[in-house]
Amino acid sequence: LLTLCIECVTFICSLCYQLVLELCRSESTADHQTIQTHLDIIHNLTEKSSDNECHGDELEASDSNFVELVKTLLKDTFERENFFQEVFPIHYGLQYDTALQRLMSEFLSRLEELLPVPDLAQTTEWLDAAPSVLEECEHTVIDPEQLKTVLQHHQHKANMSNSMCQSSW
Repeated sequence: LLTLCIECVTFICSLCYQLVLELCRSESTADHQTIQTHLDIIHNLTEKSSDNECHGDELEASDSNFVELVKTLLKDTFERENFFQEVFPIHYGLQYDTALQRLMSEFLSRLEELLPVPDLAQTTEWLDAAPSVLEECEHTVIDPEQLKTVLQHHQHKANMSNSMCQSSW
């Protein structure tokens, strides 16, 4: 369960990091209030994880470093341009996305391990409670004449588009 906590907090913080950095990318998207809201979310997550002993020290250090980076990006245009040209593609580019996907996959796998496997009775109950696809189709086709009209319309439209394609050759 502790590993699941670490993975969840790390994943959420990583997504928030990426979002905040995208917001900092240009002056037009760098809304200080929105960015601060996301920084507060990150701070609250890291603070709670340190209370729960989910590698909180590492997350808090990462949090404070990230806040300093964001402050620098918001204040200094040259640093922002340099960061997004040189640093961002390396640290938050394809490898970062791949790491997030891996982290999400691991998180979902661990979560799946915690969920109970339904027995046959539960599965049957779920399937009986859901209407069949065939029943749903029957309810959507009320009047066969309406269906015939729609099908003819689409057939006519397809024939017209085929003849237009042939005449353009």
